Amino acid sequence: MDGISVELTADNLDQVLEEFAEQVEVGLEAIGLQAERHAKENITRNGTVDTGLLRNSVTHAVSGGSPVLQQYSADRGDGRGSYSGTVGDASEKAVYIGTNVEYAPYVEYGHQQYGGGGHVPAKPFLRPAAAEHNDEYKRIMEKALKDEL
Repeated sequence: MDGISVELTADNLDQVLEEFAEQVEVGLEAIGLQAERHAKENITRNGTVDTGLLRNSVTHAVSGGSPVLQQYSADRGDGRGSYSGTVGDASEKAVYIGTNVEYAPYVEYGHQQYGGGGHVPAKPFLRPAAAEHNDEYKRIMEKALKDEL
């Protein structure tokens, strides 16, 4: 990455590695927030909002941590849900976006309706949020590593 320089000596190596790990964590959190935002925008743009439960359930977590969102509810109706536990292994240094709403895969991948209802096409919201913004996520991480976030 251009513009980043680090001086390593025997007496500051541990401090440099600790600060680097902290900045990676900051970058992953910022990327997770942005990816979550993109996923929610995709749901709205795809026209898949009925009660708002799916959109409100999208969250992110940095590996080894808990989802940022702990509870969610629909904008209309009585739908609600929650998250618990941790995601991934902390040594992975990754960020995850997702939802635990049971019908989310049917929206993301499409599905066949039973009883002659025909095929409901896919309206992806998570995959594009992750895959279509790589340059943006790279810039976010570069800023984090330069301590500019």
